[in-house]
Amino acid sequence: MSGFHAELVARVQIIHGHADVLGAVADAGLLARAAAALAAPFAGEHVTKVAGLEARGFIFGAAAALELGAGFVPVRKPGGIHPGAKARLVTAPSWRGESVTLEVQRAAIQPGDRVLLVDDEALARRDVLLASREPERLADEIADP
Repeated sequence: MSGFHAELVARVQIIHGHADVLGAVADAGLLARAAAALAAPFAGEHVTKVAGLEARGFIFGAAAALELGAGFVPVRKPGGIHPGAKARLVTAPSWRGESVTLEVQRAAIQPGDRVLLVDDEALARRDVLLASREPERLADEIADP
């Protein structure tokens, strides 16, 4: 286990069965180290945008974007303020029977962008996989209106 990984695991508290990641990143130093650790594997990949899934993906995605010198693109669930034309993706129902709708502003991702998708937990893997298809589809739609 890396030094930072061990520190993060030690700092995240479990409250009522849930990991309190937000409490841990209230520490500015820990947040800075988390951003650096998250961005480091992608430093040479010429990432132009970092897309973060709502909600904690906004925190980690924005932090990684700053580290990488890239723009940040929020991938939202409906109901939030998200002005302008949107690309929308509705997932197939999960094993719980729940579908998720994800939205991204069409103007936020352009053809040629290299997009890193960030989220905070494995439970959202299905959403991450589906959202990771959206920038590609969005770029195709922008390139071929």
